[in-house]
Amino acid sequence: MHETRDITPFAEFLKAIRRTPAIVLDRDYKMVTLPLYGRGARLRKVVKGADLGTARFEVRAGDLMISKIDARKGSNSLLPPELDGAVVTGDFLSYSVDTSVMSPAYMDIVARSTQFSDLCDSVSAGTTNRVRLDVSKFLSLGMAVPNLREQRRIVDLIGTLDEAIESAVQSGELTVRVRVALSESLFGVLCGGSTKPLLALASTRLGKMLSSTTAGSHRSWPYLRNANVQWGRIDLHDLKEMPLSDVDRIEFELRKGDLLICEGGIVGRSALVTEDLPGIYFQKAIHRVRCNDALDPAFLYFYMQYLADSGGLEDFTTGTTIRHLTGEKLRQIPVPDTSSETQSKIVGILQAFADTEAECQATADSLRSVRTNILATYLSGEHEIPSSYDEVMRS
Repeated sequence: MHETRDITPFAEFLKAIRRTPAIVLDRDYKMVTLPLYGRGARLRKVVKGADLGTARFEVRAGDLMISKIDARKGSNSLLPPELDGAVVTGDFLSYSVDTSVMSPAYMDIVARSTQFSDLCDSVSAGTTNRVRLDVSKFLSLGMAVPNLREQRRIVDLIGTLDEAIESAVQSGELTVRVRVALSESLFGVLCGGSTKPLLALASTRLGKMLSSTTAGSHRSWPYLRNANVQWGRIDLHDLKEMPLSDVDRIEFELRKGDLLICEGGIVGRSALVTEDLPGIYFQKAIHRVRCNDALDPAFLYFYMQYLADSGGLEDFTTGTTIRHLTGEKLRQIPVPDTSSETQSKIVGILQAFADTEAECQATADSLRSVRTNILATYLSGEHEIPSSYDEVMRS
């Protein structure tokens, strides 16, 4: 039976290192950034030595890089070979790794894990927006360290999952590119023909404005805001509430076939209401569109997606830094005046691509969940991969 591994202090396989090379003013230097959530070290920019500012410390390939500021948020990674010799500020820590204890590939997986971020969080302190890793306590932290053979197995298994995730992501991205190109071709032709303003084909209604004056005078009801309306789907989690009168509830009801369109944020982002939503309403950041018999709401959804992808909404938005799609402008948008049969055919074609996109996304999400659970299991030290897995690695 496998025994739970002992905790090994970081100090036994990590050593803090600071390299301070002589800076050549007219030489090019790479600068590093460590994105949040374990996305790995990346090139930030290339600058001349004269423009390095406070960046004075050299890092080498294989160093464990940690952000003092955001270590608790996953800004940790081994430095890849392409960033060897880069220069960083004092806000980044670097550690050499004893490869007789920790293989570089395994250390990188560990460093990007939520378990490692949580450990960093446990020794981070400070006031709001000034929380930093306590360097003096970091090396006293520890983790269960498997032997090098077990590390290789974990690296192989996680690498296989990462490849499967990347394959699903790439398939989804390819599907999107094909769908966008096809949509541009289909709607491009239709827009060259007869069109009608949306107001001739549908009624529109901007959502209910939030008001503190009505609080307490009416019962509060859940409502959709901008964040709840995503492309092709309505997120019914984390709904806010606002007070609504009986008249408001009639005015702002949501029925099957309604199309919801974001007024701000990602302007034009849309989602179909696929079933009646009794007891759920919508806020001012959203337009509700109800099509008449001449316009298929699914056709309008894909048309709005086409306009958003192609920049076709630019002439209908207002504002400088924050763009908005007002009700007046929305009703002026020209919609292809085409038969119900043509609309149905286009919806069928584009829906097939939308379904494939959703499947790819669901596959990637599922694999990420599996990866997270598997990694947590093996990092805990309570389980190990059987030696028979070595045969799989060799095959």
